[in-house]
Amino acid sequence: MKFSPTWYLLEQEGLLAQACLCNGLTALRRANLGDKKGLFYSAFFELSIGFERVLKLVLILDHMARNHLVPPDSKAVEDYGHKLRALFDAAKSVCAARNVTALDGFQADSLPIVILGFLDDFAHPGGRYSNINKLTGHRHQSMADPITRWGEIASQIMQTQATPRERERAQMNGRMASIAFGDAAASLMSDLDQQRMDVAPRYAM
Repeated sequence: MKFSPTWYLLEQEGLLAQACLCNGLTALRRANLGDKKGLFYSAFFELSIGFERVLKLVLILDHMARNHLVPPDSKAVEDYGHKLRALFDAAKSVCAARNVTALDGFQADSLPIVILGFLDDFAHPGGRYSNINKLTGHRHQSMADPITRWGEIASQIMQTQATPRERERAQMNGRMASIAFGDAAASLMSDLDQQRMDVAPRYAM
């Protein structure tokens, strides 16, 4: 069987999106407040790009399904830019038109949509270049510090997804580490809100 050039382009774009999402999730899993803090930014970059490309593929494939497999012109996807919220809403409209309920469970105040909104903000110049913009006084400074904002989301995840026993165990680890080290150790790390961390919070994360 011979595949068309369009098939290979769709396949390659799908593989690119897959790689971005996988790399982003791996970076987020490996990130920590010590020597791997930069991986938070890697995760935000990869995940925002991965979701953008998946959602744009949904729109392209829907257009092709309605137009005898002819892809849309570039303007159909370019106009969305990096706007993940708008792309997600467009994908939901595609689902609604085709009686697909896969996205119905994602309500506006749900945690996945909060995370998508965060990645949407990060994908724009005020997010991706947040540190440089603040250093240089650039006009794009609309997003709160991405690391600080992610810290708020991480706290929400801990409160809503972890069991009381898991939260208590994390806090106990911190208390035990603080007792064990006493005055023999000091932390030079900062948390996601750029505040100096004591030993106890470091081991409770």
